[in-house]
Amino acid sequence: MTAVARCSTDLSGLLGIDGASPELGNIQLVIKVVTPNGSEKTDPLFAAWKERCPIYLALLKPNAVAVSMRAGEAAREPTN
Repeated sequence: MTAVARCSTDLSGLLGIDGASPELGNIQLVIKVVTPNGSEKTDPLFAAWKERCPIYLALLKPNAVAVSMRAGEAAREPTN
């Protein structure tokens, strides 16, 4: 089994350039399963994965995200 995730973005958005979006677009996930079993076995597995995979569901549906930041001094190397 292999999975490849792909997306596109405009790096100008990350840099804060006016009119450019920092959001990801064209999100794709391609899953390849090598098995001697046919689709009668793999289709139910794929359906269950789409119902239960927490990462897939988080991408699919908007979620509340708690974000915090702490500012402080950087750790210093000991001096001898």
